[in-house]
Amino acid sequence: MPEVIVETLVPLGPDGAWEAWTRPDRLATWWWPMFPDTVYDLDARPGGRYRFETATGGFGARGDVVVADRPDRLVLTWTWLDHGADDGGPDPVTVTFAPSGAETLVRVVHETAEENRDPYAEGWRDCFARLGTLVG
Repeated sequence: MPEVIVETLVPLGPDGAWEAWTRPDRLATWWWPMFPDTVYDLDARPGGRYRFETATGGFGARGDVVVADRPDRLVLTWTWLDHGADDGGPDPVTVTFAPSGAETLVRVVHETAEENRDPYAEGWRDCFARLGTLVG
């Protein structure tokens, strides 16, 4: 299956980068902050579920938490939502957090169908541009 791979350096240690991904209040600062009505529901433990959705934007994502190995790796299933309905997936998504000096290299690998590669790559790059500017 084709992969989308996107990475960024985050000016936080691995624990801080992990929290930026797993705490709804932290997700709200970088995921889709341009949609203030976005709901971030996340239970970041194996068997947990997540749902990020904006009514204003008309889209979201949902899935299951497969692996939550703090602060190294998060593995999710990914189903895109179009106006609340499933629109493809589930795709496997792996997020890794690797220390790099005082920063953390955050890398996402999203396995998906060929027709989804470009839109998902654009979305991940957009989110990661904001993630890379986070401060403690």
